[in-house]
Amino acid sequence: MPEILYEDGQILVVRKPAGQDSQDGRGFSMDLSSELKNYLARKEGGVPYLGIVHRLDRPVAGVMVFAKTKKAAASLSRQVLSGEMNKQYYALLCGLPGTGSGGVLTHYLVQDRRYNTSAVTDSGAEGAKRAELCYEIVPADIFHGFDALTEDFTGLYLAKVTLKTGRHHQIRVQFAAEGAPLWGDDKYNPNFERKKGALGLCAYRLTFLHPATRKKMEFEIDG
Repeated sequence: MPEILYEDGQILVVRKPAGQDSQDGRGFSMDLSSELKNYLARKEGGVPYLGIVHRLDRPVAGVMVFAKTKKAAASLSRQVLSGEMNKQYYALLCGLPGTGSGGVLTHYLVQDRRYNTSAVTDSGAEGAKRAELCYEIVPADIFHGFDALTEDFTGLYLAKVTLKTGRHHQIRVQFAAEGAPLWGDDKYNPNFERKKGALGLCAYRLTFLHPATRKKMEFEIDG
């Protein structure tokens, strides 16, 4: 059972572990949404409603919010589309990006659904979507979520990332395009190192407005 960070009658905020699907789990492993539905069924009885308004890739850990009512789901979905829901990440990079220690990355990405990958392309290419993020290289010791991945951080850089758009594998693809792929990324890092299927990416902070009270809600994890 994942760690529950907050719960009321409208929303459920949890810490998603790395290695678990947000929904539609593969094989015999239970995905996060199914696990939470079982939790709500045991707690409240009946067939619970659980609205999924955003997702994290299977190897990514981090904060997620789920809606417990359709009205809450509609409100949170609008915030995702408008950008009112703010997601911040820590990324462990294999090298310093070509753009330096901070700035804005803008690319156009195209998704290949057959192979579950995305790639940088020209702005006029069929299916191309604009992707933008802001990042800052920060001291590695301010976040401990990647301590179990490797004992040697030589040549690695910790980036604090704020997404301006939400594209498929956006952070992974954009940093790889800048010569700084993520640690443990078997899709976009040709020299990846695998340890328990871990990826150097964590959605450490999530900010949104409560769907009922409109109060600002902010949740942050350290690892």
